[in-house]
Amino acid sequence: MSAFHCGPRDLEGRASVDAGGRALRQAAIDRLAQLSEHGCLSSDHVRLTAQTLGVGERTVWRWLSAQKRETPAAQRDRFRIDL
Repeated sequence: MSAFHCGPRDLEGRASVDAGGRALRQAAIDRLAQLSEHGCLSSDHVRLTAQTLGVGERTVWRWLSAQKRETPAAQRDRFRIDL
């Protein structure tokens, strides 16, 4: 359990998240994924995101990993040289 979260919990002890919280989480993970794609993601980015969202850093890394697995790689057209 994160030391940063002091909000309401569900019956299993997890932080309850409303629609606004889910939207904020998704926006943050989308931005971290963009930084990762460009090779600019740092542990500091993840740490700040975790503190902002009131979760642990490991949780943010798991969310990021899950998004990468769920997001299909962009399909590129085949390379062709016309002479």
